[in-house]
Amino acid sequence: MLMGPAIGLLTILASLLRIPDEAAGAYCGNRPLMMGKSATHPDGGSEAAPGAWPWIVSIQSPLLDDYYHVCAGTVLNNLWVLTAATCFKDEENTMYLWRFVIGTNQLSHLDQNVQVREPLTVVIHEGYNKMNGTDDIALVKLNQAVVYSRFVQPACLPITSANIYALVNCQVCGWSVLINNVFTVADELLEANISFVGLERCNSITWHDGALFPYNLCAGYGEDEIDNCPGDFGGPLMCQDRKTRTFYVVGVTSWGRGCLDKRNPAVFTSTHSFLKWIQDSMSREDHPNFKSMKYNTAKSGDIQRTYSHDAPNKASLRLRRTARSKT
Repeated sequence: MLMGPAIGLLTILASLLRIPDEAAGAYCGNRPLMMGKSATHPDGGSEAAPGAWPWIVSIQSPLLDDYYHVCAGTVLNNLWVLTAATCFKDEENTMYLWRFVIGTNQLSHLDQNVQVREPLTVVIHEGYNKMNGTDDIALVKLNQAVVYSRFVQPACLPITSANIYALVNCQVCGWSVLINNVFTVADELLEANISFVGLERCNSITWHDGALFPYNLCAGYGEDEIDNCPGDFGGPLMCQDRKTRTFYVVGVTSWGRGCLDKRNPAVFTSTHSFLKWIQDSMSREDHPNFKSMKYNTAKSGDIQRTYSHDAPNKASLRLRRTARSKT
């Protein structure tokens, strides 16, 4: 019969064989299902392994008796999702009906590992302008905290002193796909390697012709691979620290002008440039620059303001006006 220290040793060994769901995720960037697996370098549009990107969110809008994928997002903690303001530019009347699907790669099969939430608060950056894409970043507070598991984990953001361009193995993921020059939504999560393009080059007259701002990142696939597609608006651009192997979400997919044109690569909003805004928005819901008004009232110019709506059997949704603050 095993006694004392022997029993304790067996307990420790048993716990190492499988990470229990309730214990998986004490730190950002954790990928429990990818432990011990070598990094992949897929071409554009390869299917991701289950749990490869456990912070990815499918943001879905209702359609008849079902939902359809409209944007992607990133889990930052158990209550907040990072995405693009562009996802909400024409949807302020229906956002309270949306759902956030977390913990799956396959949209048609939501199993017991999937967690579905509703939006409680949507925070769109004050400077967002849907005509030119300035300050294209947004946060969503969920109506209920997610539970970390092998399939659901928070992503890491870069620290203030980080050198983004020193990171390696950059990846994008999402459900968009280009078939016969028509954008559609794939059932399985797709992933692809992507490489930075210098901002000056990307902004040149024969590329994006001055449309980028200093807080944008530009990245593409090269000669033969397809670019990021509209279904991935709001999704993460992730790059890896060479030493720790941890992935950091360095960008939010904002826009791009064509999936087959090398000179029109994807444009991202740099999370590094908005770290203070993200922190302030998540921690200071009583910020003095947030103003309230009734749902469906008019907007002022191109700047989204605060809305509130109490819908039967739905979470109360508030779209807040925020102060411009970038680091």
